[in-house]
Amino acid sequence: MRPPGSIETADVPARREAPPSLRGADALRLLAIGLAAILAMIAIAADWDSPVRVALALALVLLVPGLALGELLEVRDPVQRLALATGASLAIATLVATAMFYAGVYSVQAVSAVLVGLTCAALVAAVLRRGRRRSLGRGPSPSRGGR
Repeated sequence: MRPPGSIETADVPARREAPPSLRGADALRLLAIGLAAILAMIAIAADWDSPVRVALALALVLLVPGLALGELLEVRDPVQRLALATGASLAIATLVATAMFYAGVYSVQAVSAVLVGLTCAALVAAVLRRGRRRSLGRGPSPSRGGR
């Protein structure tokens, strides 16, 4: 027997909600960063002799990993994001190239592949973090300039 006033939950099927999707601007920014990384990797691996390859390689070294890190950390101020992107990208590229040089496996293609891998990992972590935060019903914290 059930106590009076209790609700039997076995009769009610569990309702699962789909994970919330990213907002349009966030998804577009994440997609652009990932696409820039992949295009740079393709241009470098194909040894494409073009000024476009130079621009993509410079973007990969100077901006892309830092922009992905800024997305992971949810930096909202554009000036702070740009400062973080340039500094962090140069630091990450230097650390990766130095480590690969000392390991004896340095090549431009290998360094760019590791940079693209780190960028994609940061982007996936940013998507998972935002999805988890939204599924728990919490938005970005006010200290980070919430939307």
